[in-house]
Amino acid sequence: LQADGAHVGALVGAARLLHAMGRVREALAASTRAVDLAPASAPAWWVHARVLTSLGEHDQAAVAFRAAAVAGSGDVRPLVELGAGLLRRGLSAESLEVLEEALQRDPACAEAWSQKGALLAARGATAESAVAFEQAVRHDPRQAEAWCGLAQALLALGRHHDAVQAGGR
Repeated sequence: LQADGAHVGALVGAARLLHAMGRVREALAASTRAVDLAPASAPAWWVHARVLTSLGEHDQAAVAFRAAAVAGSGDVRPLVELGAGLLRRGLSAESLEVLEEALQRDPACAEAWSQKGALLAARGATAESAVAFEQAVRHDPRQAEAWCGLAQALLALGRHHDAVQAGGR
């Protein structure tokens, strides 16, 4: 792939498409070229992180997710995605650290609150997970997963009426 700095968007698009097609090595070449040409591009770092994750290069992906968050001028979604990936890998302590970092940067990030709720629920911290899910739906009432998590947490806490109301949203 040949491109100059003006074509970083095309490289990012190509990396996304190649990744979606399962052509991960080619996606890696495109995303690597994109971050080389535009090291301040959040989309380039974000797609690079996703490709690295697919290749099992989790440490490198974590660096790329963090670079995407820095380049994204306050967009914490790459950190939320990193936290979710860490949780999927069974690294709940690391995941919680990253999600707390995301919430420090953006306390209104519903996705971060929802992921934190899921993590706390998985740890058996039901009351704390309910609080996190409540924060998620307070910041974005369209968070269907957060409503479901909140309903499950409330049910586990014996708050059946509240659980039915949350589950019906």
